[in-house]
Amino acid sequence: PLGRVTLPLADHPELATPGGRVEIAAPGRAHPILLQRTADGPVLALSLACPHAHCTVRPTPGPTPGDDGLVCPCHGSRFTADGALLSGPATRDLSRLPTHETNGRLTIDLEAPP
Repeated sequence: PLGRVTLPLADHPELATPGGRVEIAAPGRAHPILLQRTADGPVLALSLACPHAHCTVRPTPGPTPGDDGLVCPCHGSRFTADGALLSGPATRDLSRLPTHETNGRLTIDLEAPP
């Protein structure tokens, strides 16, 4: 259906273990989507569009191993690895896109805000 993308998880071995992450491009979206396997199991999908000025945020190493985050190169907004706002000028978290895993396939709902 329109508004969704489905990926075989076997094509993204990075997502087999907690903390694994991969960026994907999705049809109709100007910014990539960051997929990452959470510690408790599911795959989190984040739009990498900064809510401040819609620049593409980038992964950045954290102060300790496993504490990586995301930073906007345009104005310096910082986010946790799961997209929570740490510091502005952005005023809200990164957008999360709903995901669903079935039979080794990951479906991402692209209808959520960019």
